[in-house]
Amino acid sequence: MSDVSKWLLHHVAAVVEDFGAPRRFFAALGIATTQPEPNAQWKAEVVEVDCAPVSLCLWRPVSKESLMARWLKKRGPGLHHVMFDVDGLPSALQALKERGIGFLGGMEHRFGDNLHKG
Repeated sequence: MSDVSKWLLHHVAAVVEDFGAPRRFFAALGIATTQPEPNAQWKAEVVEVDCAPVSLCLWRPVSKESLMARWLKKRGPGLHHVMFDVDGLPSALQALKERGIGFLGGMEHRFGDNLHKG
């Protein structure tokens, strides 16, 4: 069983309709944000907010058919996901399941060299 207390928060992601207001907010706090970068896989653009040691990612859909656009239409802007660094994905998923935490869609995602299933 994965020891949840040892998981490290990697990043938090939110879906937004546009980047204007969030970028102005963080600029007023003196926190840097990246320029919007396209992500073809997700049919979206992403802006990263420098909140070291944790990253905040803002996603904006660029296609009405994208997962992010469907999310935004159904749930509105806000929190999309929280990602943790864990020692073993299968045991981490089991630990979450045992705590009653579910995942939407049973999707599989690849980030860098890591495969994430949910």
